[in-house]
Amino acid sequence: MDEGGNYINIDSAVVSSLGKLYLEGRPIASCERLMGNGTACYRGKTPDSDQRNCFLKFKWRWARECPEDELLKVANEKCVWGAISLDYYEEVESTANLRRGLLWGMYRKYKEQQKDDDLNACGHAEHTEETDNFLENRILACVVTSPVGRPLHSFQSVLELL
Repeated sequence: MDEGGNYINIDSAVVSSLGKLYLEGRPIASCERLMGNGTACYRGKTPDSDQRNCFLKFKWRWARECPEDELLKVANEKCVWGAISLDYYEEVESTANLRRGLLWGMYRKYKEQQKDDDLNACGHAEHTEETDNFLENRILACVVTSPVGRPLHSFQSVLELL
C-alpha cells in the first residue's frame, strides 16, 4: 500500500506498463464460502491512468483444467471479435507444493446442506462423509486482462449484451 492505494507488482514482458497495478479496495466478485475455487476479481488501474483499465483475477483452478491463458491465446489467434486481451498470466502456487511431504487422503463432502450456525469450533468432520475421490491438485493462477467490461446485470436485453 502506498499513497495511491492498494497495489500488486506485476512483472510482464507482454505489457511493460503494468508493473504496479492499483486495485479497488474490495473485490468486484469473490467466493465467500468455505469451499470453492477461491476466485477473487478486482478492477485495477496502472499508475499512468485515471480509470480502472484492467481486470485482475485470482483463482485456484483444478490442475486438470485448461489454463485460462491458453483459451485467451486461442481466441486471439483466431481473431475472435470482442475477446479480451491477456495482459498477464502466472501460476503462483499449487496445493501439491503446499502439501509436499504430506499424505493426501480422500476428499470429504458435506452430508447435506449445512447452515453456518450448525458448524461449530469442534470442526466439520461430524458433518462430512468420505467419498471415493482423492484430493486433487489445484493451481493458484493470477490473470490480468483488459479492457474492463460492464457487469452482466447492467444489460437491459440480450441484444444489448451481444
